[in-house]
Amino acid sequence: MPTTTYITQIERESADCTTAIIKDYTDYGVDDAPVRNTIGLFVKLVKRSASDPPIDTPVTIDNSSPLSVGQWTIDITNTKDGWYYMTLFGYPIWTAGTYDQNKCVLYSNGNCYRAKATVSSLPTVSADWELITDPTSTTIENLEDSGIYLNSTHNFTTCNAEIPVSDQLEILADQITDGRPKDWEDTTLALLGKGLLNGAWVNHYRVKNQKVQVVVDFLNQKYPDRI
Repeated sequence: MPTTTYITQIERESADCTTAIIKDYTDYGVDDAPVRNTIGLFVKLVKRSASDPPIDTPVTIDNSSPLSVGQWTIDITNTKDGWYYMTLFGYPIWTAGTYDQNKCVLYSNGNCYRAKATVSSLPTVSADWELITDPTSTTIENLEDSGIYLNSTHNFTTCNAEIPVSDQLEILADQITDGRPKDWEDTTLALLGKGLLNGAWVNHYRVKNQKVQVVVDFLNQKYPDRI
């Protein structure tokens, strides 16, 4: 099956870390990417744990607009450490012609079909084509010579990094408020911690991690000309 380099990114996490948007930044029609209006895009999303071995937890995602979709709103309430692994299926839109066995298409009725043999008929001819009930199934993903533009992306949300990051900064906060840093190495680490805190990494948990907020206030006063 053809592959293409899909580009996606998580952004616009909600303030309460319950939802976010995965946006499609793929350069369609460039290099190995198909022209966007020649494919219907379906995606499968899982939350992949950072454990060994990793565990994939399915995430519900809307595949109702394959012709025009450019972003997906997702639930990010799964707080286990890990990232969002997205598999994208670009189904060629059916046009009149001959299709070899196993070639898959998106037809104008919104359904996807797989050719049972070499065929030239409409996808609605059940003797020649099989209706695909799940366009993102493992069976389709592993199907040889499907003609689907298939690839995966790794998507990270800062909401999933905050707990371990803030744990480390809790330790740093103790050191700083006890009178350190005492040298430039410690100062650099402290400034990095402050930068992380003031960025998108832990904005949602400042109230929860009050000691971390203490270090932000301390560094603002201690190094006002360096931040």
